[in-house]
This record gives sequence, structure tokens and C-alpha cells, in this order.
Amino acid sequence: MHPFDNLQLVIGNSGIGGVSPFIGDSYSLYSVIYLGVNVVIVLAIGISLIAIAYSFLKFIMSQGDPKAVQEAKTSLTWAVIAFLIGVFTFTIKTIVMKLFGINSAIL
Repeated sequence: MHPFDNLQLVIGNSGIGGVSPFIGDSYSLYSVIYLGVNVVIVLAIGISLIAIAYSFLKFIMSQGDPKAVQEAKTSLTWAVIAFLIGVFTFTIKTIVMKLFGINSAIL
């Protein structure tokens, strides 16, 4: 008995959709990588949006103090850079998938 047999039954019958990595077809590794990349991109964009909001709060709470204003501007700059990297990563992933003819519906 394989240690993941019961897990395969639960995932296969859950109605979650997608391809289970335990089934062993040719798309299972791709589906795991696709899911992992999507999770990382969503987390990066989400964290950067939180950082942008935090930077605005730092700017508001600085009350005109030049040092605090500069710190808020610096953190806002890095948060926007992180957001743009996340968006560009998603765009590049989408372009690469289209160029290679990878359909996300089969993943």
C-alpha cells in the first residue's frame, strides 16, 4: 500500500478541480509548479500592497518630520518596486505560457 493512497482518494473525489500530483499523469508536475508560481506571485503582490499602505501610514504619521518623511518615501519606493516586479512576473509567466502553447485549463 502506497502511503498516499488515501490522500489520493480524498483529493481525487473532493471536487476541488485541477490535477492531483498523486495521480501520476504527465501534467501533475506542471500543475504543482504552476500552482506554486501562482501562490508566490499572489503573495508577493499582496505583501507589496500591504507595504504600500504601511508606507502611506508612515508618511501621514511623520507629521512633517524630515527624517520620517524620507523613511516613508524610501519604504514607499521599495514597496512600489516590489509590486511592479510581481506584476511583471505575472505578465512574463503569461507570455511564456502563451508562447509555448501551455493551456492553464489542463493544469
